[in-house]
Amino acid sequence: MTRLFTVLTADVVASRRIWDRKMVQADLKEAMERLNLEAGNALITRFSIMSGDQIQGVLRNASGLPKVLRRLRGLVYPVRLRVGAGIGEVVTEIRPDYSGEMDGPAFHNARWCLEAMKREKFRLTMCKSPEQDLDQTVNAVLALMDAVQGRWTREQWAAIQSYDRLGTYRAAAEELGIALQNVEKRCSAADWLAFHEAEEYLEKLLQRFSPMEG
Repeated sequence: MTRLFTVLTADVVASRRIWDRKMVQADLKEAMERLNLEAGNALITRFSIMSGDQIQGVLRNASGLPKVLRRLRGLVYPVRLRVGAGIGEVVTEIRPDYSGEMDGPAFHNARWCLEAMKREKFRLTMCKSPEQDLDQTVNAVLALMDAVQGRWTREQWAAIQSYDRLGTYRAAAEELGIALQNVEKRCSAADWLAFHEAEEYLEKLLQRFSPMEG
């Protein structure tokens, strides 16, 4: 069976309007270093800045897409990213530290998504795989998730990321230095439970592209 990979290629929305591009690039670089640490086991090729404001990495399993997407957006907030997810073959050698010299349908699909979103303008995330019917469902869910996520404040982002990583409101409150009730309120105001359910649904949908372990 052909091994399929998941490539995430992202670029900064309206990057030409950002007055301090040097600072943004420095922030993106720091965010990629943190993402590579936090999501290390989910990656087969580390995220890196490719050219200008473009970011790229390769996931080990397609089912890891929803959580890595959220981690990525949370780490670069308030910078907005347009993210193309391409699922397909990689025809070149897999390089764990840099994807710039890798190629194949997975990369072409990710770039296709970015170009399609630039034309449509309303989307911030799009996925293209070998199964067009599945893509319609995945992209509909992604669009709704983006709409919910787009309303999150910095405080809500911090509460959600901490709670999801640590597993309890109490642990998140201790890490953030706020009251337990405030973590719960921020997660509730962000509709975290509904968003998390959508993430889990996407994980199950995308599991068909993930190789069996062992």
